[in-house]
Amino acid sequence: VEDLTSIDGKCAIVMEYLEGVDLKGMTAYLNERGMPFPRAALFEIMLCVASALDAAYNGKPLQGGEPVRVLHRDIKPSNIFTTVAGQVKLLDFGTARANFAQREAKTQALAFGSQGYMAPERMLGEEDTPAADVFSLGVTLYEMLTLESFGRIPPRPNKFVAKVEERIAGIPLTGDRGWNDDVREVLRLMLSYEPNDRPTAAQLVDIFEN
Repeated sequence: VEDLTSIDGKCAIVMEYLEGVDLKGMTAYLNERGMPFPRAALFEIMLCVASALDAAYNGKPLQGGEPVRVLHRDIKPSNIFTTVAGQVKLLDFGTARANFAQREAKTQALAFGSQGYMAPERMLGEEDTPAADVFSLGVTLYEMLTLESFGRIPPRPNKFVAKVEERIAGIPLTGDRGWNDDVREVLRLMLSYEPNDRPTAAQLVDIFEN
């Protein structure tokens, strides 16, 4: 958001103009041409999103004070945008949760996000943490590697674990076997059923940088 203003007596928000395409549009383009998502570009994008999530939750405001602890709560391909200049933008914080002036909105009874990308604990209405955004990013990474939908996510552990393992094993990775194994292991961690078993956004930055 660049500014708040009034146009013809109505409130208006001035936002940054972005020229480029989101990951959903990229997926459609690549699918039409039978092309895979370029690996170097994909993991650079994942690195940027992980860095944005870490900054949103742990970064301190410019004016000082405690971190605002922003949870995005709707990570998915259509909310990850790359500009023609190669910048990566995380869009649509419309469902985000944050702490302002030590006051937190009580929204535990509501489910936020898109169901196909939602962590099991978020679907079950349990405590909302940054780990749920990491899970959604894991689903997004899977879809960029396969150019296919991950599909419905069972919220109960027995069916959940079987589906995740089936999906990860079926990713069509080629090339260096060691690198492929590392990618599958990172996805297993990001898509862990238990939130505490997932890497933090800061840890993902380190992983994607290496």
